[in-house]
Amino acid sequence: MSCGAEIHNQNSELCDKCLSDIEVNVASCRYCGRPWTEGTTCGECRRQRPVYARLVTPFVYGGTIREMILGLKYSGRTDYLPFFARSMVWMLAHRDMLSFDMVVPVPSTFKQFRRRGYNPPGLLVHEIARMLGVPEEHHILVARPGAGQKGKGRAERLESRKQAFFVRPGWMLEGEDVLLVDDVVTTGATVQACAELLKGAGAGKVYVAAVARSDGG
Repeated sequence: MSCGAEIHNQNSELCDKCLSDIEVNVASCRYCGRPWTEGTTCGECRRQRPVYARLVTPFVYGGTIREMILGLKYSGRTDYLPFFARSMVWMLAHRDMLSFDMVVPVPSTFKQFRRRGYNPPGLLVHEIARMLGVPEEHHILVARPGAGQKGKGRAERLESRKQAFFVRPGWMLEGEDVLLVDDVVTTGATVQACAELLKGAGAGKVYVAAVARSDGG
């Protein structure tokens, strides 16, 4: 499915070469999901916990998974969605994180949506909600123009995160637990900002799931 090679294993959507290039994010921080092998909590989360309860991803960002995520984001490869969503649901179940009331995507800006014709996290939300029979809500969070984080360093992302998004006027939650979904988490600034807004709007616990997590800050 990724490289176009013939697939011999009927139980897999990827060829052996692409599968061998995928790193499953098993050893990770129990809070922020960063790949981490020195105990259950990374140094940053020991100093200060994120506002969301937990973050999980099935994969480490790199190799085949990186190319597939970029394909979804920029080349219309929506055929990757079932594989991504099933992998995310598997990891949510593995981490005992299936108790939430709704699924919400990290939003795209209007410019991003117009260019792609879709919001990648929104498509993931639709697949996950369908698989789990949980309500999906696409209209709570809104991205301000220019909210894209691509190309910014960690300090810039952390500085601008609070201004990048807002809660749509009139929306209030009543203690519902929310699963926030993104395609990839790098510094974590975007999901932290969105989780803060959801908590401010009345959410109970906010969990985060993405396809992949960077092993960097």
